Amino acid sequence: MFGWIKASAGLAKVKLRGRDRVDATFTLALAAYNVIRLPKLPGATA
Repeated sequence: MFGWIKASAGLAKVKLRGRDRVDATFTLALAAYNVIRLPKLPGATA
């Protein structure tokens, strides 16, 4: 998960300042990862 976030979500080098902004960006990246992972879960219909 963290490897995908660093490579694909572009968070290897965060270009933001402030913990609140970095936290929000990380949360958005986690949400994107979950959306990408949804079809691969067992029992998923799509």
